[in-house]
Amino acid sequence: MNTTENIEKILELFKSNKLIEAKKEIEKKIKIYPNSFVLYNILGAVLAAQNKLDDAIQNYIRREYGLAIGERTAEEIKWTVGSAAETPGEGRAEVRGREMFTGMPKTVILQPYEIRTAIEEPVSVMVDSVVSCLGKAPPELAQDLLTSGIYLVGGGSLLRGLDSRISQETGVPVVHAESPMECVVLGAGQLVEDFDAMRAMFMEARR
Repeated sequence: MNTTENIEKILELFKSNKLIEAKKEIEKKIKIYPNSFVLYNILGAVLAAQNKLDDAIQNYIRREYGLAIGERTAEEIKWTVGSAAETPGEGRAEVRGREMFTGMPKTVILQPYEIRTAIEEPVSVMVDSVVSCLGKAPPELAQDLLTSGIYLVGGGSLLRGLDSRISQETGVPVVHAESPMECVVLGAGQLVEDFDAMRAMFMEARR
């Protein structure tokens, strides 16, 4: 079953109010998980969960400072000083944790470049997936992207510098969608409500 058929099947389940079946189909076929940065289109899909960024920060601080921090602290660091590229007005972060050798509380000061280094691997996965998709895009789609740009959506898109990093490596304009946390759900809802009028788009994609 190709991507278009997957989408149609899931939408039909939603329209029939078979929500549990739809959820199972999503997990099985499209593999969308909570807190994930998802690049999904007719060309393919890549998953790079946001918690991989948090894990990378925890591992870096443990390795470089011998300091254990929790998931919530790692997430706060990500949003406070984390970035995918150098950005104006960067600040430092004061981080408190437990020193692994002594078990005593300890405080360290983290610089923005350190967090960029820590999360470079998962960020590179995101950027490389965009480059790969663009390389496979039909000429018409590539032309539209050069004109309208790539829109970033979801929680992962809020990482500072991600837009400039992708734009720099692809040469394509990148912008943040309005209401990035809700726009995917709102768009899917509109599609379900008016699927018959939009069916032609999926039929065109199948050709």
